[in-house]
Amino acid sequence: MLSIALRNDGCKTSHIALSVCNKPVYKMPDYEYVAKEMMKDGVTLNLLWIEYCEKCHSSGETPYQSTQFNKYYNAYIIKNNATMHLNHKPGEIMQVDWAGNTATIVDTDTGEAIPAYVFVATLPFSGEHAQFVRLKCTI
Repeated sequence: MLSIALRNDGCKTSHIALSVCNKPVYKMPDYEYVAKEMMKDGVTLNLLWIEYCEKCHSSGETPYQSTQFNKYYNAYIIKNNATMHLNHKPGEIMQVDWAGNTATIVDTDTGEAIPAYVFVATLPFSGEHAQFVRLKCTI
């Protein structure tokens, strides 16, 4: 708090209290580490932000809020990841794949855990996609 004495026309001295406001200094995350962690199964950006906040708090530093953390991460990805736009003709290609890890569906009558395999098909020109779940996968 800073106090300044001023004189006005009546030669009275008045005091005005000013508070000096320092802008907080935020700890910049290690986005190279964040990008590597995002490649792992089950890791989310929110999970990495929580981890970052815990590290900042334990070292007495100020973390960014999640919106700024995500904004800077997106800027890092745009700047550092080599990507290439591929042009597609309508109906020419369908991209297909099995999605992620095997899911489990529980039969509510018997309690049996049934493995579920998720198959995804995408038409890249239109961005249309479909998902199918198959409960038994035998070849």
